[in-house]
Amino acid sequence: VLEQGTSALLAQEIRNARGGQYTLTILAGGDASTADVFDSVFVANFTFRLALFRFNDIRKDPRSVTELASTEFVPNFGKPELFTLDRFLGSTTPGSNFTIGSGLGIRVVIEKKTPGQLVLSQDLRASAALRIESVCLSFSPRIRDDSVTA
Repeated sequence: VLEQGTSALLAQEIRNARGGQYTLTILAGGDASTADVFDSVFVANFTFRLALFRFNDIRKDPRSVTELASTEFVPNFGKPELFTLDRFLGSTTPGSNFTIGSGLGIRVVIEKKTPGQLVLSQDLRASAALRIESVCLSFSPRIRDDSVTA
């Protein structure tokens, strides 16, 4: 039984994170026993989201974060597609630093959006999943302005 707000996530810390342009791209598609099960059960009841986040504390628990950027996507049944989140994370004020805090990370989130309970079938012939074939994170550092000395 799944309640509204129940989520599953795939997350990874960004090592040596700093301010700059981050581009998170996944190749993902839907998998299910049938296209109808995928659309009427999975896509109809869940949201799918890419996110860049800051950990809330030094435990680095990916369930306890502040999202800095996110975008929703809708996977298609049986057809992997590229989905991208592109965001500049950093200070736009000369002489100021971007706060990394306890670290940054990326995650793919699947969350039940519909109210009420969703009772999952014990019948494996009625299953559905998000199939992630690849994940790529690219980073371009902020261009240094040598005229800023403070």
